[in-house]
Amino acid sequence: MAITEIETIRTALQPNLTLVAIRDQDGTLGLGETFFGATSVEAYIHDVAAPLLAEGGADTPSAAAAALEPYIGYSGSGAEARGNSAIDIALWDLLAKRASLPLNELLGGRFNDGLPVYNTCAGYSYINAQSCQSSSNWGTPLSADSAPADRYEDLWAFHHEPAKLARELVDAGYPGMKIWPFDLAAEQSRGSRTADLRPGLAVLDAIRNEVGDEINIYLELHGQWTLSGASRLLYAVEPFGLTWAEDPIRSDQPAALSALRARTPIPIAVGESTGAGNLGYKALFDNNAIDTAILDLGWCGGVTQGRKAAHLADSHGLPIALHDCTGPVALATAVHLATATPNVEVQESCPRLLPRLVSRHRHRPARAQQRHHHHNVGPRPRNRADERVPLPGGHLSASDQTVKQPISRRTERPMDLKPQGLKFVRLGPLGAELPAVIAGDGAGSEKTYDLSPLTADIDGAFLAGGGIDEVRRQLADGALPELDAEGLRVGSPVARPSAIVCVGMNYAAHAAESGAQPPKAPMIFLKTPNTVAGPDDTAFIPRNSTTTDWEVELGVVIGQRAGYLCSVEDAASHIAGYLVANDLSERTFQMEDSGGQWSKGKCAPGFSPLGPWLVPAEEVDVHNLRLRSWVNAEPRQDSSTADMIFPVHYLIHHVSQYMALEPGDVVMTGTPEGVALSGRFPYLAAGDVVELEVEGLGRQRQTFAQA
Repeated sequence: MAITEIETIRTALQPNLTLVAIRDQDGTLGLGETFFGATSVEAYIHDVAAPLLAEGGADTPSAAAAALEPYIGYSGSGAEARGNSAIDIALWDLLAKRASLPLNELLGGRFNDGLPVYNTCAGYSYINAQSCQSSSNWGTPLSADSAPADRYEDLWAFHHEPAKLARELVDAGYPGMKIWPFDLAAEQSRGSRTADLRPGLAVLDAIRNEVGDEINIYLELHGQWTLSGASRLLYAVEPFGLTWAEDPIRSDQPAALSALRARTPIPIAVGESTGAGNLGYKALFDNNAIDTAILDLGWCGGVTQGRKAAHLADSHGLPIALHDCTGPVALATAVHLATATPNVEVQESCPRLLPRLVSRHRHRPARAQQRHHHHNVGPRPRNRADERVPLPGGHLSASDQTVKQPISRRTERPMDLKPQGLKFVRLGPLGAELPAVIAGDGAGSEKTYDLSPLTADIDGAFLAGGGIDEVRRQLADGALPELDAEGLRVGSPVARPSAIVCVGMNYAAHAAESGAQPPKAPMIFLKTPNTVAGPDDTAFIPRNSTTTDWEVELGVVIGQRAGYLCSVEDAASHIAGYLVANDLSERTFQMEDSGGQWSKGKCAPGFSPLGPWLVPAEEVDVHNLRLRSWVNAEPRQDSSTADMIFPVHYLIHHVSQYMALEPGDVVMTGTPEGVALSGRFPYLAAGDVVELEVEGLGRQRQTFAQA
């Protein structure tokens, strides 16, 4: 049965989550899921996976796995592996629905009628803001006197009220709890032997003093420790009788894990971040590095690859544990695989994450009544009166809140598997611009479409709310009206940025012509938001100015809030798109009258012409764009973003360590050589015409007048 539609859905309830809905020509829908780097995964699914599936006609898990086996990205848990995992889960769900069978029946039938579980002590906003495992991403206050209003915030509770939390879990019938009380120590010491273990040991001591051995403790260490640091830690926690120590060292260090396992009687559990490909697990097994293999179906390649890893573990006499601290689809799928697999030890469960993502509760009973210590999986899902947990095999569905209020919802159909080039514009008089988009019509020409039915403006709220993907969807559905743009003024393509962040001396040749050495770290300064102008608006030379200068630059428009990004790679998912920017400057005000700050020379009215277009990030090869400028038709600047000292993604990550970039903010990334400051060209005067161009992003033209 041919696939007719692939849709990705991202929800503001959990921005790291990517839901994948695959529909066949009968209208049957399969639902899949993965976690982390949602923007990158979504781009991979639509730009790479969807065309491959359409080309090969792959409509089953095995056919899709063969079609999507990449030349790179076949191992680990990168965007390709995560995207393939979500597609595989959706296709297994689709297959089960076609057969009118629960998924575990397709996988060989139920071996277990129930599964032991443990409660992962996270909270509603755990790992919600960024794609990283860090205390800055826990989603809860860390201090003891900042108790969250949410009474179900288990992460805060295990740090500050561990005895009370353990008692509640025991009273609810939970046999186990997973906690990570040593992560702060690992971050502060980089996982070394110098770590202060006392706060974490106090947590374990409080739990054992309260409930004794009535609950199993699963110690999560998130792969943050060195061999010597992990050895010292596990020796210190031996008296507490832990069920396992999870990821004490990164899973790509099997020799170190093997050495650690030989030093401790505590069982070692590893594998959730190993991802797809048998090589990762095989190295762990061959080195006798672990006691339990952990699988995450949203990262390891889905059910197809998860079954292979489970069988490989079984051939080495090892049990598996199913990881889930992400979303409801991965949990439901894991439960079905687990009940059909003989060598399953335990299933992870994180109840605090699910109520926001699964169908709404009619009411919220006492906390203990919410807990389950086994998952029961039968031919039909068994729902409590107050809680509906979806299961695969005809029963998967996302909640109304998840699907109806997404931050991104993007669909691919056979005739539009690749996104058409989009150019977002704002057209009309200053202060009354209409939001619009220029898009290919499929016949080799372009048309302009009015976005007013969709959004009041192209601003931070539009970008952060998945507006670009919604435009793609509505264009595919033919839902947007055409707009006659003839004669309309072109404004800045992004409205009202809260900040314009600029980078100085980011091209070595420009630094040289300015009489400076290339900087060892990015030089950051700010322009005021009221300097924004349209790309072709009249530009004004400030009063008393004799040294007004031009600077063609690549502008970056932020799409998601970027604060304390964990890595350079994380920057890409926070960028909405790119535009042409002119960082107009008054050099005397900047250099001589500024007292060391550049603002006086950078913030005259209209000194930041932007546009004409905002082009979505996934359509731009930002690492090799040609930048050019002309004055009175004479060439001035001609360079490439490949010549940047600090590349774009590095800059966004760097800036985020010092300030928070909000959706709609603009980052100007520096100008190449060829400005008047070099002494080779005259400064601007009234009547001069400046033109600027960045490859693929359009062209500006400003006529200068005296203010």
